Amino acid sequence: MSISLLSFVIIIINIIIIAVQAKATEDGLVFISAFDDPWIVAGTGTMGLEILRNCTAQHLKRLHAIFVPVGGGGMLAGIASYVKAVNPGIKVYGVEPTGEIVGFLVSMCESACVSQHV
Repeated sequence: MSISLLSFVIIIINIIIIAVQAKATEDGLVFISAFDDPWIVAGTGTMGLEILRNCTAQHLKRLHAIFVPVGGGGMLAGIASYVKAVNPGIKVYGVEPTGEIVGFLVSMCESACVSQHV
């Protein structure tokens, strides 16, 4: 993805978030960010707990990395916070499929699910 397309995507997403926040305020509702709220990030930290809890002692000795899908980053932040607090030696990587943001934006514009395979 080119820098100019990525910049456009970031601008569009920010516009959408601002519009949703404004609508929530207008309707007397509270906007809770899925990736930028400390309670949400803390909640996703429990996924890190579950990952480690479901490993046997033998697996924990060999566990060196966890790969987490990234959207807004809230789940990654929560899992990494917990895992690194318990075992700083485990690396936590954020991963994202190539080209998916383009499919998301096209789907939003088309009001239908559109898959972009790169």
